[in-house]
Amino acid sequence: YYNTEKNTYPKIVIPENSNKLIADAAKSIKELLNERIRSISMDQFTNKIEIVQNNNPELLPQDQFIINIGNSDLSQPHYYSITQCDTLHHMVCINAFDEEGYTNAVKSFEQLLSKNDHVYHSADIMDYPDFIDRNILISNWNKEQSDLNEKLDLLNKYKFSKLYINIGAKQFEGFLNAENKNYNIKINLNDDSNYKSILKTLKSDLLENVLIYDDRVSLTKDQHDNYIKEIEDIFNFIKSKNKKTEIELYPYWNNLKQINAGHGEAEYFFRELSKSDLKDIKILWNGSTEYSFGTDYADLTRMSIISEKNPILLDNNLMKENARFSSDYVVGYYAGKLRLMSFMEPYDPNFYNDLFKNGDRKVLLNTNGLNELNIIKILTAANYFWNTEAYDPDWSLWIVLNKMVGRENAINLIYFNDACFGLKEICKKIELEGLQFKNQRIAKNFENELNKYYSILKESIHNDNLLQEIEQIKAKRIAEYHSIIESVE
Repeated sequence: YYNTEKNTYPKIVIPENSNKLIADAAKSIKELLNERIRSISMDQFTNKIEIVQNNNPELLPQDQFIINIGNSDLSQPHYYSITQCDTLHHMVCINAFDEEGYTNAVKSFEQLLSKNDHVYHSADIMDYPDFIDRNILISNWNKEQSDLNEKLDLLNKYKFSKLYINIGAKQFEGFLNAENKNYNIKINLNDDSNYKSILKTLKSDLLENVLIYDDRVSLTKDQHDNYIKEIEDIFNFIKSKNKKTEIELYPYWNNLKQINAGHGEAEYFFRELSKSDLKDIKILWNGSTEYSFGTDYADLTRMSIISEKNPILLDNNLMKENARFSSDYVVGYYAGKLRLMSFMEPYDPNFYNDLFKNGDRKVLLNTNGLNELNIIKILTAANYFWNTEAYDPDWSLWIVLNKMVGRENAINLIYFNDACFGLKEICKKIELEGLQFKNQRIAKNFENELNKYYSILKESIHNDNLLQEIEQIKAKRIAEYHSIIESVE
């Protein structure tokens, strides 16, 4: 796309009298190409890339790489296409339906540019997401603001729409006070922090979404009797700051298991809600249980009838995967089950196929944070939200690992994981069967494999945070092994 010998730069063509969406997309591609050429060729004159208005790009000289940007005729939200012209091989056509469509087209176009030379890998892409609005919820952050920005850039490349953050967490102050950055917050009813005083310090005109979040284990009689009033107070305060802010509610009765335990409380609440000033507020739910897994059409239909709304999914599937490691269930697993566990478990929700067609086609993915191993799982979820039918958990995990650490490191991470849970399986067998020579020999072999692959990864992975996380896993597993050996002896 850039001829170094002839010093021929690519050219971006947009229609005459183009709208702002097309013009902005052209600027984004120009910046991308400028940066890519500069990084590869050390060329300081990359501002020679032109954006020209021309309704007949096929008449332009054919010795340049042409990126032709236009509108899409397909009225599908967030749709975009990148196609190679059949007769004009030097021209790529980019079309989209809306702003997010153009944004995603630019991201995909970037992936088609080689990182090491001036080669564009031709491909015909026509794409749009199943879940139109794909969001992430995090409640805490214990690293630097720059690290958070880096993680957000990565999530943005995987086409997540928004990040919801806990307003009571001081770690997010830098993010919330960033200039000209829209933000989305969670107000937890189980938190003593004063949301009103915090909101007074923020720029209310940039507040897009507020999630009123209730994860209380139980309600007192006073909380129960004044539940709707409590929500109304928050609703009215937010609207007094910014009438355009979208307010959503994750109520105490947020999954069918909880609703069943209430013996009619949920039905009464939603009936009263429909009579109040909050009748139009959007409702979030977890699914059939608190961990969302296996939610089917019957579950969704029942929740829709009870709430008299199309509920938005607050997806706790990743919370389920993390909860397994700290739950009593792990203690009860037989040894062979432990062998099948993984600290890199991909997102695997087991939803019915057309769940995304419900309501606003929005999902909010709940996470335990944005550490490196969680990021791997989150990125596999991004693949599901974009294309539910074609999603394959194991293939998605393999692709994510390859992109994050490279092929060889991905293989060694899998071997490290295998040794980790192989050692955990043998520890369980030693607990059940005693210190047999066979078990001791196998355990020692897994310990050696764990140390071996950690040493390899330490030399080849340049992500210090990821290395620290897997080192902690290694140390914990080996300490557990030696503790069991000592107790049995």
